[in-house]
Parts: sequence; structure tokens; C-alpha cells
Amino acid sequence: MRVALLPVVSLHSARCIGYEAVLVDGSDDTGSAQGLQPLFVQAAAAGVLSDVTAEVFRLALHAFVQCPRWEENQLFVSMDVRVLGCSDRLAPQLGALMESCGVDRGRVVLALEAHGPVRVCDEAMEGLNALRAVAGRVAISHFGTGSSGLLLLFLANPDYIQLDRFFITGGLSSSRRRIFLGHMVNLAHLLGVRVMARGVETEQEYLACREAGLDLVQGPLFGAESDRCCPDMEQVLARARDINARDRRRAETDQDLVQARITRIPPIPEDAQLADVLERFRLDSTHTFFPVVSCDGEPLGLVREQTLKNYVYAPYGKELLSNKGYARQLRDFLWPCPVADIRTSAEKILEIFSADEDSEGIIITADGCYAGFLSARSLLRLLNEKNLAVARDQNPLTRLPGNTMINAYMARVMEDSQSSWCIVYFDFDGFKPFNDTYGFRQGDRAIVLFANLLVRDLRRDDVFIGHIGGDDFVAGFRNISPEMVLERVRDLTACFRRDVESFYDPDARRNGYIVASDRNGTRQYFPLLSASAAVVHIPQGAGGRCCDHLAETMARLKSEAKAAPDRIVVACLGEPVRRASAPPATMPEPVFPE
Repeated sequence: MRVALLPVVSLHSARCIGYEAVLVDGSDDTGSAQGLQPLFVQAAAAGVLSDVTAEVFRLALHAFVQCPRWEENQLFVSMDVRVLGCSDRLAPQLGALMESCGVDRGRVVLALEAHGPVRVCDEAMEGLNALRAVAGRVAISHFGTGSSGLLLLFLANPDYIQLDRFFITGGLSSSRRRIFLGHMVNLAHLLGVRVMARGVETEQEYLACREAGLDLVQGPLFGAESDRCCPDMEQVLARARDINARDRRRAETDQDLVQARITRIPPIPEDAQLADVLERFRLDSTHTFFPVVSCDGEPLGLVREQTLKNYVYAPYGKELLSNKGYARQLRDFLWPCPVADIRTSAEKILEIFSADEDSEGIIITADGCYAGFLSARSLLRLLNEKNLAVARDQNPLTRLPGNTMINAYMARVMEDSQSSWCIVYFDFDGFKPFNDTYGFRQGDRAIVLFANLLVRDLRRDDVFIGHIGGDDFVAGFRNISPEMVLERVRDLTACFRRDVESFYDPDARRNGYIVASDRNGTRQYFPLLSASAAVVHIPQGAGGRCCDHLAETMARLKSEAKAAPDRIVVACLGEPVRRASAPPATMPEPVFPE
């Protein structure tokens, strides 16, 4: 039995924060941590789970201390959750091993694997507390696949959850998977828990994890070190930094707004004596709580003055807290607090904060370390500033993003070579005759109708909708196939054509046309309003061109669309135009009188 280490990398800073120990037994050359579970199952059946766990721990520690600057990193070691039942024997063994290797408490994260039901009882919780007292950190491994993940998240108060690879497979190409992952990440951050993805294989998956708000990743993308004890960290981090540098979507964050609103409340280290904490409250009457951080600067929660008052005002309570021999430590008085990275959007921060009605605010981190505290009042001010900035660029009629935001979005599209995109340009057919005949108020109603249909039928997390002005709109789709985009566009334009008929008088609806003057003043027959759509597909890897090229392509396709049978054309950027299918039989063109 041999142990190798896989690097655990911060998604925000491309910095290695530690290693995960994986078993290398010759049958799993990928270094997958899942290879430990069969070993634990066999050990439990043979009644030697505690001894086997201790041996895995010993091998992991010896490999860990051989790594450069290991004193600054953390070691993740998987353990079967059934060890909680034998912690009275295992905890002293682990403590002795850590002492012999010179590894301090807080450097080790015990990752509990729970593939089956967990028997919740006082004995199990006492066992968990005993192991945490030795190692200092706890994680839930393969979160989301076992039957007990949520139960452990609620009861174990973990420092990390390690998501199973299932949730990031394929770079989150499924919108259902993205929604599910987003809610899991929000729940963890609400509880002050950091989220790590395991088994990341591709750059696309890495970027998907960044976008979903995860904190850490581990996997073959940074090398499957099955034949070496410790990976080449310079090579690993150079690759992570290169991916981050090419991920231009980082510019979309509200970092500057958040930075301007956070307050740097001096944190308290987790190893501080309770007497020193009480003295801190006595000297600083402006704060009713203080953030508590680990030796690495990671936020662990808040210590509230109100929580300690119960001891201060009790007989001999203050003396008891001042007694260094007292069994309780600062960590026993921690209050969970939501956590968000400084690059998180203001809306996401509000979503995390709002889920906890008892929260004092939200802790803001930078690269996983405490950066400051954002109070409820500061968060409201932050959102107000952002809303004012957005309102200045919104179209006043439809409240959709205007040209400034559209141009910024198009720039990001053309810079992103990691995703595929579809950009759709919408333009009304026959809008001027309609507007001249029925007046600008009816014209505005038609524009608002189309905007509402866009929001109702198209808006998703991966869809952008903008109003260029007048009767011109644009929509952007990321990582959605052109066929699916075309289906949505066809349904949308058909719905608009049906709904806008109600804006005409009965004769026009019955005839299917109106008589109005063209731009030269000549009276002509004009069909009822419809919308043309030019769909431009930008395949993955086709970015890197200037926005002018995209604008020229859409302008050319716009005229092509108006001449198409169903007013829709599709083109791949840089390739010939192709028309969509023939117009549906339910929407015939009007027959004008001779």
C-alpha cells in the first residue's frame, strides 16, 4: 500500500492550499481517491477499520512532510464515517502520529466518506468531536452522492465539502446541473463552509467550477501523480495561473464595489484564550462580535459578545473562562456566518446573506483568507450603487440592458475561446407603417410586448437579453446548441406574431394587412407585424476576433433574414448563411388585393 498526494488548488488565486492523499495500489493509476472506499469496506468487514485508517494516515503524513513548504499547507485524508464508532482508540493514534511528524493541529483535514446511512447518536457526535480535537478540520467527502451528505452537513459543522465529480462532468453543459450545483454552493457558503470539486479533468470543468462559485479544485487536470509522492508544484501552479489569466470573464465581478464597502474588523485567531477574547470586547465597545480565523487566515465564524455574557454574569463564570485548564476553547463558542469571495457578484452575496435571517452580515474573503466584513447596511448601499449604475444604461421603455452593457457583453463573447455562443439579432418587420398608422403609444406597446416575451421565453442564467433601441433587440446564448437556440427563436417569433395581432383593428386582423405609406410616401399594402431573427453561431475556440467583425456579420444577416421565408437565418461566424426551415403552415403570408 502506497500513498501519493494530489494538489488542492484555489480557484481564485491559482495557489496551492494543500494536498489530498490518495491510495496507489496498482489498480487505480489515475490516483482517484475513490479507491480508498473499497479498502475501508474490507477493513470494516474484517474488524480492523481503525488500524487500517491509522496506517493510511501514517503514510499520508510521511508523504506530506516531504513536500516543500508543507508547514503552510493542509493535508486532506479520507476516512470512512464508521471510524466515529472507534474514535476512542483512533484519536490517540492519530494524535501520536501527528506529533511524531511535527504536524500541528489544524494542518490536517479529515474527509469523512459516507456512502451509506449514518447512524446519528451521541456516541457518533462525541467521536467526531474527538477526531476534530486532534486534527482541527473536518470535510465531507463525495458530497451529493451518498445518502447521508446533508445530514452530516447539518450535524458535523464541517470546514469543507468535497463535491463528487458527477456535478462538474462535462463543464456543466446541463443547465439543470448548473442550477443544482449553484444551490449546493450557496448552501455551503451560507454555513461558512468552503467547497471543493474533486476529479477536475479539463480546463472547461475548471472554469465551470470558477463560474459556479466553488473555492477549490483537485484532479487530473493538474496531473495524476500515481508514481510520485509529491507533485511538481511549480508546474501545477503555472498551469492554474495560465487558465485564470485567459479567463476574461473575471472582469464581470463587482470586486471594486465590494472592496469599497467592506469593513476590516480585526479578527481573532482561533487559538486565542477566552480571557483574551473577553478583554478584547471590554477594550473595544464598538463591536458586538469579532471574526475568528485559522492560523492560515481562513474565516471560521464569529464570536459574539452575547454568547460569552452568559458566562461572564454567572457565578465564577469569568474565572472559569480565564482558566487555561478549562476544557472549552474559543471554537466552542463560534457562531456560523455566511462567507463569499470578494469577486462574487453583489446579487449572489445578497442571495447568500438573505438565506440566514440571524446573520450579522457576511464575511468577505480574498483567495480563501479573511478580507473584511460586509454588514447588512453596507450590502444595501452596495446594491443601490450597482442598481443606479445599471439603471443609467437600461433602456427606459423596456428596462433591458442598453448599448453600453451590450457592447461589454459582445466584447466578452469575442474574447472567450472556451465556450460556444449564439448571438441573435431581432428586428421588427413593418414597424414604421404600424407606428404611423396606430401611433407611437401602440408602437411602444408592441416593443414592450416583445421585450416581455424575450424575458419570459428566453431568460436563463446562460442567456443575455439587450435592447439596442427602437425595435432592435439582441440575445446571447452560451453553451447552448444552435438547434436549440433556433427552436426557441422560432417559438418566440411565432408567439409575437400571434399576440401582436390584438393591437390591430378588426379589418386589419381579418385581411392580414394594412394600407400605409412607405418611406417615400407611396401608399402600399403591409403585412401585420412580425420579427426577423439573424442567428450567429460562434463555435468554441472561434473567439479572438474583434467585435466589429461580429457586428458586420449581424448587419449582413439582418437583411438576409427579412428576405427568408420564415424571417430567420443562421450562420456560423465566417461561414455562408443558411436559412431556417420553411414557414409553419399556421402562419401564411397575406394575399394582397390586385
